[in-house]
Amino acid sequence: MSGKKILIVDDQPNVRTVLAEMFKNQGYLVETAENGEVGIQKAREYQPELLIMDIMMPVKDGLSAAREIKADPDLQSIPILFLTARGQKQDEENARAAGADGFITKPFSPRRIMETVSSMLG
Repeated sequence: MSGKKILIVDDQPNVRTVLAEMFKNQGYLVETAENGEVGIQKAREYQPELLIMDIMMPVKDGLSAAREIKADPDLQSIPILFLTARGQKQDEENARAAGADGFITKPFSPRRIMETVSSMLG
């Protein structure tokens, strides 16, 4: 998977740091954003091959950001993996309705997220 670009959007700096280091160590190119609004801007600039996003964030939440990304012809093909503390069935249904291609609840196992990302990036 060397060289594939991932954008991580999460309001918690420690989550962004842990994920960024984990993916960089596997050869991925990583960019981060602290909320959905910045995430959309960085997606336009960075053109990632995968977007990993939290749902609950200030300024613009992950569901709103996902809907906006999936409505943008230049961004709509980017797969979105939600990584969130919201683990109810309805939360996953809402995420899928907003355009999510994957859904993992926090706390997450590094192995599971790496396997999910590998399969999403083919």
